Amino acid sequence: SSRCSVKVITEADFVYVPVFWTCLELIHHKTGSSRSRFTEIAQEIVRLIDAHGAWHLPEKHVWLFSSASWPLWTFEPLREFIRKGIILAVEPNPHLQDPWGGSPNALCDFSTATLQIDLLRQHTGIVIPAVVPYELSRRLMHQDEGRRNFFATFHGQHAGSSVPQVAEKYRSFNETVRPRLIKVFANETSTSVGLPTIAYMETMAQAVFCLCPQGISSYTARLLEAFFAGCIPVILSNDYIPPAYGGSVP
Repeated sequence: SSRCSVKVITEADFVYVPVFWTCLELIHHKTGSSRSRFTEIAQEIVRLIDAHGAWHLPEKHVWLFSSASWPLWTFEPLREFIRKGIILAVEPNPHLQDPWGGSPNALCDFSTATLQIDLLRQHTGIVIPAVVPYELSRRLMHQDEGRRNFFATFHGQHAGSSVPQVAEKYRSFNETVRPRLIKVFANETSTSVGLPTIAYMETMAQAVFCLCPQGISSYTARLLEAFFAGCIPVILSNDYIPPAYGGSVP
């Protein structure tokens, strides 16, 4: 029904593949659902490409990777097809697991993921902004801007997390920036630094500087959140590539 869409795939300039993989990951972590669902969805994508006879058009396909994990990138039946397409990603240095797929019993295993530096530079890709939920952005903007009680703030997960799985994930990537921040600013009354807090938005809106340290990836949504909170973002990562805003990653 859209004037921008066509029914015949060969007539399209671009083909967007609407796979919201990050949502699936969150559902899996929340409910403990079977990872076989990941395989089913990946196989359904293969079926749709078959149905539309689109295997000869990989360069038209647009793939969205909205987190540091790109499981579809290493799904064997799609690996070369995706590599030749257009990548939209919030993270140019993703965590890639070992190749998987190709059989009904193949399950993706996020625990085997390793960091890949500058992968997006090798392909047709664009770094895009992370999503700041509408409600969060409104709440950040509606704080009292006249109260800047803190010189700097950071609240987030790190290797010292009380959640074993989270702590192990950060340790596996040898993430050291966040724990060092906690140690350096632990006794500073002019800063608010530590694990996640229910007063996250209020604290950020009361700080002059919002620290954006590297976590298990160089990407962090805090850069975008800082804009809404009116604090000055400080990127603490040598690998972070800001969103291109219309320009391709060189």
